[in-house]
Amino acid sequence: MGSKFSSAAESSIAKKEVNDFISASIQENSVVFKSKDAAKFDSMWDKFWVEGAFMIRPSGNPLTKESWREMVTAKDISMESTELKSVDSVNLIAEGKVAVVTYTAHDKFSYKGTPNDDLAKFSGVLEKQADGAWKFVHLHRATGQSPPK
Repeated sequence: MGSKFSSAAESSIAKKEVNDFISASIQENSVVFKSKDAAKFDSMWDKFWVEGAFMIRPSGNPLTKESWREMVTAKDISMESTELKSVDSVNLIAEGKVAVVTYTAHDKFSYKGTPNDDLAKFSGVLEKQADGAWKFVHLHRATGQSPPK
């Protein structure tokens, strides 16, 4: 069951929009994580997430807006870098109003002084808003793997 587009070009445009959205969200999240600024986090959240959205961490614990803000602003976590490595799939459904995506990011951070260098897979659900902007409804981060040496 796929989406119905009047042309392959419309589907291609929507997939490019989703790719651009994921890239922009990762870039802004990295800036916010490094800043430790709650107001910047709230602005980032409003730009990229729908009200009531959440993220599932590798532990299985969900992060709401409030709990993610606490994590991002915590002194225990120090973000070195986040880089989008690839958008692995974009499946458009609901006549192009919903995208189910997978992507890979390379995160370098420290938690309580312990360095982490992870390639992590993400799966997410995005919803196209009335103004044409994409926003996350749900995101799941798999356990990170060590990058190849």
